[in-house]
Amino acid sequence: MDAVTLALAKKYTDEKTSEGGSVPDATTTTKGIVKLNNTVTSPSTNEAATANAVKVAMDRADAAFQQANSGKTVINSAIGSPSIATDPFTIMATNINNAKSIMATNLSAKGQPSVYTESLRGLADKIANVSNGGKYATGTADASAVATFNTWADGSPNFNYIYVNGIGFKPKIIVLYMPGGTYAAVYCQLIPTAPMITAAYRILNNTYQKHADIVPTGNLVVTAQHFQVPLAYAGGGPGCVWHAWE
Repeated sequence: MDAVTLALAKKYTDEKTSEGGSVPDATTTTKGIVKLNNTVTSPSTNEAATANAVKVAMDRADAAFQQANSGKTVINSAIGSPSIATDPFTIMATNINNAKSIMATNLSAKGQPSVYTESLRGLADKIANVSNGGKYATGTADASAVATFNTWADGSPNFNYIYVNGIGFKPKIIVLYMPGGTYAAVYCQLIPTAPMITAAYRILNNTYQKHADIVPTGNLVVTAQHFQVPLAYAGGGPGCVWHAWE
């Protein structure tokens, strides 16, 4: 408080005292005595804050600013380009919504109807539903074992077969063959109600002639964990090559 203000305050106090009255309490519209308040939570309109209360309030405001600013940096880093650390929250929200809009468009193009107003987690969860065109696996197996398989026209002949476990998906098509041998087989289940496997043997100039159509019952098994399919009447052995497509 400067000297002029002090002088005026003293003059006002002296006048009020000489008049035999008392100095009134100050309000937002009336001059008077002001009570000091050292808290930063009071809603009073007729008390004055102390320098300490002002400092506490400023320290808290500065800490809140620093925390918000650090949070912006973390969030912008998570968003990545085009966001930068100095972007305000409104720009950050725009960048997030733009990315969600791109995700929704791409998901919809892949057969997963989406809109950008969905949650970010909801859009991300839909990615797992996008078809990748089907799975594929291949390998070799022993076709030495023999089992009885039902056929459409040939009774119940015994076939060499292969058993493969742990493929992780249910194949719709399986192709087997003995390298350098005379036997091969194809299993097809593109129509779920009419699966069929056809055994064939090579007769001339690498040309295969159908040998038997296998009825989809009994020892013919194809699941998401394993498959067991016949190769031919005879001629199996180790090293049968198989290919499987989902």
